[in-house]
Amino acid sequence: MIRRDSPPNTPFPAPCQAGRRGGTLLGLIAAVAAVPLVWFLPWLVGAGREPIPPLVPGDAAPRAAAAVLRVPGDPDDTRVVQAWAEGGFPNWKTQGKVSAPRVCLAKLQAGRDIEEVNRYLLAAEPWAASGSTWSAHRGDYDFTEATLTAILYLFGEDPSRLWPETVEHLLTTLLLEEGNTPRLAAPYTLGYIVDTENHHLMTEGSRYLKNQWLFRRGGPGREGNPAYDNRANGMEAWMCAHLRETVEQGVYEFNAIPYLGYTVQALLNLEAFPESEELRGLARHILDTMNWQYALGSHGFRRCAPFRRRYNKAHTDSLQNDSHTQVMRFWCAPESWGYFSGQPGRPHQELIAACMPYRVPEAVKAWTLAKPREYFVRMGRGPKACPELYSGAPDFLLSAGGAFRGQREMIVPRPITLMLPDAETRISRCFHIPGNGRWWWWNSTGVHRRFAVGRSPVRVPEQYSPAAEGGGWAVFTPSDAPGLAVAVFSAEELGIIALFPEGGDGAEELLARICAANPDSDALREKFFWPDGGNIEYDVKAPRNRWVIRRVDGTDTDRDFGGWPMWDGDIPTEVF
Repeated sequence: MIRRDSPPNTPFPAPCQAGRRGGTLLGLIAAVAAVPLVWFLPWLVGAGREPIPPLVPGDAAPRAAAAVLRVPGDPDDTRVVQAWAEGGFPNWKTQGKVSAPRVCLAKLQAGRDIEEVNRYLLAAEPWAASGSTWSAHRGDYDFTEATLTAILYLFGEDPSRLWPETVEHLLTTLLLEEGNTPRLAAPYTLGYIVDTENHHLMTEGSRYLKNQWLFRRGGPGREGNPAYDNRANGMEAWMCAHLRETVEQGVYEFNAIPYLGYTVQALLNLEAFPESEELRGLARHILDTMNWQYALGSHGFRRCAPFRRRYNKAHTDSLQNDSHTQVMRFWCAPESWGYFSGQPGRPHQELIAACMPYRVPEAVKAWTLAKPREYFVRMGRGPKACPELYSGAPDFLLSAGGAFRGQREMIVPRPITLMLPDAETRISRCFHIPGNGRWWWWNSTGVHRRFAVGRSPVRVPEQYSPAAEGGGWAVFTPSDAPGLAVAVFSAEELGIIALFPEGGDGAEELLARICAANPDSDALREKFFWPDGGNIEYDVKAPRNRWVIRRVDGTDTDRDFGGWPMWDGDIPTEVF
């Protein structure tokens, strides 16, 4: 049975809206009930990091090394910058979050409209406050501060680009954070709701770097003032501890759409500008780690990974709609700049990547552009998340979709997806296995080496026709991947994809061998036999905190993926 339809686009159910109730008794009951609610509030709502023990790095963990810097004046940098610098000045009040400060950054980097940029910034005022936006607080100004901080450090010592009075306006008016008190809670939540990871990094990174500037070159009353000395006031120790926690536990908002791009931007500031070598090294290690994960979990700048935040992105069909792809495409294949020009909006994180000194290590770049060999990798994300699993090779990437872990965890699972070198950029145009039912019921972790299984029939893209079929199986021989055979089995609440990279026997013969090894289609609901020996056992109805794969060649697997190490697989470790 070949299924070509897509899963239904079903929205996440909205929380129930309680009706109004009156009466003194109800008020007293509510007041009593509020005591435990306040106690548990940080763990029931919000989107900030929840505490977990440090993860075991694993034997396949990469090793850190020295920084990788660009060559100043790279023409590919210039091309990205000029595209932004050519535009007019956006309305600061309505576009100050993203576009307006980026236009200023690009014009200063390009040496264009210098007087206009300075006058524009001198007229600007903060359009909101920092921290998360919610009904009691208009926030998100730290998005602006992250870009303004880069402007300060890139041009603040060059009065021909950034006037001294503009620098002073940045320090006294536009950059809000300073001092030694990090703000961990979302504003106006009485300290109960932890703010999100990207807000922490943007807000506190800007605070740290403003302090550093004031202490070193802030002028009378500020320069040398211990209140701005990050070492003396504790900010450096706090900032290093905060990044060390991320190194040990992994990025919390992993693969987030769109927030990962702002996490990257904040880390680029912390990799470039601090005087602390330790802090720069921690930021660089996190960036390198994220980019190595991208390299292993993508194929041709396409990926279908589970992500934490946001639910309204759950049904996206695009394999390239994330900001991490923007920056990785720039870092690894800048000659392809302009690829995003046909998409809505400008690639705003690509501009940040062009202006900042960080570049990916050569090995990460090489594996992003072309997988040199076959591999299988499991990336643990901790006890309150789901793992990433990839079976990759030069001509394919089989990507697990993860699992939903509860509404507070905010993880969005994706379909298990097979990407081939066919340049298709939509899930619906790829072989994929969605989960069963609504997406918040899914456990799409059923991926092993060259193998995937899920609780729905395989969706076969319309452009592919089987070269052989029978017994519930269909064998495809993609023209873009010569020598690769894709075997698909579909039944009610069951889908299997088995890959044969050396399927040179011909589709009919391979089909016969698969059917001979698996004569009972009902048995396929629990176990698959490879024609050349070996088998995989699985439970497609596994709970959402357990790996779908139960045994491999008779050996039990560790199904508790919450305890997996960060890195496990046959991948290189000398990459940073």
